[in-house]
Amino acid sequence: MTDTAKLLAVAQEAVEIGYKLIRNARDVHIMEKGDRDLVTDVDVAIERDVRTFLEHETPEIGFLGEEDGGQAVGDVETCVWTLDPIDGTSNFAHGVPLCAVSLGLVRGGETVVAAMVAPFLELRYYAQKNNGAFANGQRISVSPTKDMTKAIVSVGDYAVGENAAQKNLKRLRLTALLAERVERVRRRQAS
Repeated sequence: MTDTAKLLAVAQEAVEIGYKLIRNARDVHIMEKGDRDLVTDVDVAIERDVRTFLEHETPEIGFLGEEDGGQAVGDVETCVWTLDPIDGTSNFAHGVPLCAVSLGLVRGGETVVAAMVAPFLELRYYAQKNNGAFANGQRISVSPTKDMTKAIVSVGDYAVGENAAQKNLKRLRLTALLAERVERVRRRQAS
């Protein structure tokens, strides 16, 4: 299947599988993957069910999941679905509603389709190469703000695990530099 519009529809249906599993989760079992890195039985179930769905709908496309891995083929023309079953597992495990199911389709190292659903916020994002990005059906775009002193900048999470302290030195320095120059710095609370 090479029609990106059809692949986008498949991606949107796939993340809805995760939406339902997250919204219906009860008695979540939390496990440690590593240094301050969690995984839940819901992560595992989403990855399993989404993988099964995608293998049925697009058997010619590889799959790479955060929890069980998969086929990451280096061929330039190879397509592979990439899934983070719960982007923000720590938030989910602690009852913070900032988490999402994130799925992308990568072809030759370039994302051509993406879909994401944030179940507790009722937000659905999707994008298709050369067709833009949307949130709940409305086109979205980057901020038109050009003056850094009027910008609100969001930065990602800090590193955990091996070499976290070294990696975080750069992140903390960047955060400090931004804080001196922009209107506000917001830190993403998703991992």
